[in-house]
Amino acid sequence: MRFLKLRCVHALVFALSLLTLFGCKSDEDTVTIRIVHTTDVHGNYFSYNFLDNKPGKGSLSRLATYLEKARKENPNLLLLDGGDILQGTPASYYYNYVDTTSPHVAAQTYNYLKYDAATIGNHDIETGHAVYDRWSKECDFPVLAANLIDTRTNKPYFKPYIVKKVNGVKVAIIGFITPAVPEWVPQIYWQDLGFEGIVPSAQKWMDIVLKREKPDVILALMHSGLTNLNHHYIEDAGEALLKEVSGFDAILLGHDHKPLMTKMKNMHGEEILMSNPGGNISNVSDITIKVRRKNGKVVSKEINGQLIDLNDYSPNQEYDEHFAKQAEAIRQYVSRPIGTLVGDLNSSSCLFGQTAYMSLIQRVEREYADADISFAAPFSLKINIKSGPLYIRDLFRLYRFENSLYQMELTGQQIKDYLELSYARWVAGMNSEEDHLLLFQDNNDGIFKLAYPVFNMSSAGGVDYIVDLTKPVGSRVSILQLSNGQPFSMTKKYKVAVNSYRGGGGGDLMTEGCKIPFEDLRSHIIKECRSDIRHYIHLYIEKKGKIEAVNDKNWHFVPEAWAREAASRDAKYLFK
Repeated sequence: MRFLKLRCVHALVFALSLLTLFGCKSDEDTVTIRIVHTTDVHGNYFSYNFLDNKPGKGSLSRLATYLEKARKENPNLLLLDGGDILQGTPASYYYNYVDTTSPHVAAQTYNYLKYDAATIGNHDIETGHAVYDRWSKECDFPVLAANLIDTRTNKPYFKPYIVKKVNGVKVAIIGFITPAVPEWVPQIYWQDLGFEGIVPSAQKWMDIVLKREKPDVILALMHSGLTNLNHHYIEDAGEALLKEVSGFDAILLGHDHKPLMTKMKNMHGEEILMSNPGGNISNVSDITIKVRRKNGKVVSKEINGQLIDLNDYSPNQEYDEHFAKQAEAIRQYVSRPIGTLVGDLNSSSCLFGQTAYMSLIQRVEREYADADISFAAPFSLKINIKSGPLYIRDLFRLYRFENSLYQMELTGQQIKDYLELSYARWVAGMNSEEDHLLLFQDNNDGIFKLAYPVFNMSSAGGVDYIVDLTKPVGSRVSILQLSNGQPFSMTKKYKVAVNSYRGGGGGDLMTEGCKIPFEDLRSHIIKECRSDIRHYIHLYIEKKGKIEAVNDKNWHFVPEAWAREAASRDAKYLFK
């Protein structure tokens, strides 16, 4: 009897061993998720350059080709965008303000590519409520912005986050917009909206997402760059978010147009992927997330990424055929004649003295802002419009952004101080005829780069002045008179035309130059024109029919012989 019991015990032990070996093995698997991230597309929906009337670079069409390949390789793919979708080319402008009844091409193209989510950028807000409200409703995917607050409800204006379930893995995506929008964009375009700081908003929503959703992976989808240089806002919050908010597996950046793919250590010493494909969709970020699970729980995550050059891929024929009608409508729009130009307009010499190109911009600003004086900066040193017929496309060359026009009230002293700071960032100062005219960054690699961005180098129109290159910073500008011959007074108040970026404090020329406290800037804005400056250039050309490329010659550098020789040398370095 004891023998039979012993055999039964042995049999039971053996059976349990088999169950352990074959029937009760721990459930373990790995799910590989792919994230394709775009940002700052800026209206580059088509592989055609409507400005130059020829094939272009980058574009959503090339992205369509890349996505076909990527989705075949891994169907567990999420497609995300970081904002600045609605502004930058004639294609976006046409559907923002000309054809406002058809579905917006930015919604059509993004829906076609099957985006999973997008955040909104400052240049999207710059288009105005009518545009971005209409566009977001036409999107088949959520628009995210946890820190964009509807002040009427004190809740996010768009969805703060979304959770996507990918082969059983819960991926949470929290969206953020740079909070510096009020610095650049007139309030009428963001009426009833408020902008929270990205870091405090992320801290709040991280807690909510963790408790409510219990995700396996958390991504920050930001229209904000890595390193902040703004004195008034944490405009580019990538580094701050990394150091101050725990829980993100990857931070997807944008806004600053600086391509980046690296890992950086967070507040706990963990390596977090930081990704930014840069602007105008020449590149995309391709990120792989390997999630290893055991008994249904995540035990490890491995995240890596690479930047893909979309110009290595051909435009997608099916995509182009699908949107042929929309592309043709835009082509016809930019080909409309608006007037005639007598003489050439060229921006390449804008940094060496007054030009016909800058004179035109400044005359338009003064006329439509009803101002005595105007401040303006070139957006590019590569603008070249030849004498002859002018078309709609030329307006986008003449003025790149949809900046609004302000009339501000400034004293003569503030105008001089503004110019002093501008030229302090512009010119190096000369002790001999062999010195540089332009202020370059330290040159350690044979490449000469300007110390400050060209769009923050304002000159003035409507006033005659000289800039002495031999004088120290702060005493280089001598204002002679108003260009109409009237005397200029340091104590008198003048009406000054500026764009909305500058009037809101962009570039610090108003705050550091004019010494106006940031919170007092709005009190100096007397008039906000309802349309963008490009629209006023359009009106100006159509009204006159024929415009001459005339250099107002209201300012120049001295000593003239030194400036002339230095300009010739520096131009070779600058355009090398």
